[in-house]
Amino acid sequence: SALRAFKRRVAYANASFD
Repeated sequence: SALRAFKRRVAYANASFD
């Protein structure tokens, strides 16, 4: 659960950086 949320946050950050 926590790992999934973390991965989701990373994906969001990647989208923002892109």
